[in-house]
Amino acid sequence: QEMYDTNGYNVHVLPCSIISPETSGWFANEINSPADLKGLNMRFFGLGAKVMEKLGVSTVGLPGGEIFGALEKGAIDATEFSQPAIDQRLGLHKIVKYNYFPGWHQQATVFELLVNGDAWAKMSERQQTVVETACRASLTNSFAEGEASQFPVM
Repeated sequence: QEMYDTNGYNVHVLPCSIISPETSGWFANEINSPADLKGLNMRFFGLGAKVMEKLGVSTVGLPGGEIFGALEKGAIDATEFSQPAIDQRLGLHKIVKYNYFPGWHQQATVFELLVNGDAWAKMSERQQTVVETACRASLTNSFAEGEASQFPVM
């Protein structure tokens, strides 16, 4: 809330959902030290890609739908995409053997509900409580389901 207020946004912020940690990556070979990363071609995005590049990894930004084919053809040696339960749906485990979890670069993703500040102020205390309770329930549920869904695929 403070960040939005400091930057002049007229919003009331409520965290309403969360996604579990992503994996650090799927690799064809075991990674035991930073030296093992040097020379790899890896699908990675954002600030995480910049860190990997400092470790000697050549990074490429591929859409999710192209990852499996790129691994299969050897165009990339490793990939980071999402959490294990989602990665399994892509079949990454069929091509690359080593998965490192949790991801150091994205421990969680929080989804916020932004309500216009003036509209929030006009809501009754009861209405505000209903919205806050719904978000709290959604946050709790998404966290529990997200965490529980990782174990069977690990």
